[in-house]
Amino acid sequence: MSEDWRNHGVKIISSNRFDFNTPQTPGMTRAAAINRAMAGANKLWAGTVSIHPNAKTAPHHHGELESIIYIVSGRARMRWGAELEFIAEAGPGDFIFVPPFVPHQEINANANEPLTCVVVRSDQEPIVVNLDIPAVEIPQEIFWVDPALPRCESCVGGRRDYRRDTEGAEVFLKFRLGVLGASAVKIAGETKPLRADGRSSCRVASRHVSRLARRGFR
Repeated sequence: MSEDWRNHGVKIISSNRFDFNTPQTPGMTRAAAINRAMAGANKLWAGTVSIHPNAKTAPHHHGELESIIYIVSGRARMRWGAELEFIAEAGPGDFIFVPPFVPHQEINANANEPLTCVVVRSDQEPIVVNLDIPAVEIPQEIFWVDPALPRCESCVGGRRDYRRDTEGAEVFLKFRLGVLGASAVKIAGETKPLRADGRSSCRVASRHVSRLARRGFR
């Protein structure tokens, strides 16, 4: 028996067909794009999320569901934990993974433009559990550490991200992603050119920039 690929094959859901009749969280507008009713999906839910400028959602979690958030535009500030004690930021092109049952809060870190995201969840059930929990005043900022890159043994206890110098300035080795090339690093938000010997004003970053550049990571 031949498959009916015409009616049961690829589906394209136009943006004017998104369904806003889905559980909402205060401060956020969700719209479903891919679900069983609209696309025949059985194992995934996907849709859009919009947060107004300088707005934030109420704390919530999604039960047993795993969630992936892709930042389309704007700047996201995520808080999570029993008292929202951890914080991190993401920008356009970044992905965010939210494990099951993790209390979290999405914040639009930009006062002038909306935060627009695409969300994918691991099941059709639209679980949104809004929470009334206390939030610490000063959360701990978390920096993601790429396990494929070396750690800085000269930092405190050898446990700090190699992208942070001994004074805590954030160092993004953008050349690793082919953004700046091996001629510069980004330290505390400012691009710092490397000298001819491959060093910068951050001695910890300099050592790793030089080593990775020699190994051909561009």
